[in-house]
Amino acid sequence: TWSHPDPFGILKGVDFASAGKKVDGLPHSIWQIARHMSERGWIMVKKIQDKPVKGYDKENNFFPVDPKPPSQDAWEALVLAWKALANEAEKTLNDLDPAVKHPEFDNMSSLDAMIVLITHNSHHSSQIVMLRKALGIWQEKHGSGDL
Repeated sequence: TWSHPDPFGILKGVDFASAGKKVDGLPHSIWQIARHMSERGWIMVKKIQDKPVKGYDKENNFFPVDPKPPSQDAWEALVLAWKALANEAEKTLNDLDPAVKHPEFDNMSSLDAMIVLITHNSHHSSQIVMLRKALGIWQEKHGSGDL
């Protein structure tokens, strides 16, 4: 990408151990931010599609409390869910009626809700890049391309 890190490429090359590392002075790990983005993203996409959303963790603002993924499998599942979210968001964007309003999003349109999702992911993608840089696991070539 030419202006922002690719939100669906920023996890490329992040291993299980690195995903759960905290950096002094920063509130979240890569796992916590990526999980937050994924949970929030799926909720928004499903609501834009007028599909039901199952229970989710509002109490912690969608951030897991533990900075570390519970298992290697959980980390790998999140990376797969991340890729599936990218595909579903693109499909939703291509199929949406921009005039449809959503009461749960303060009556914003479907298009505006997708823009909120995009800017939300842009914000948190930059946080993940900064964490990766602080952990020494970022190369400028990362962040563009597939997972």
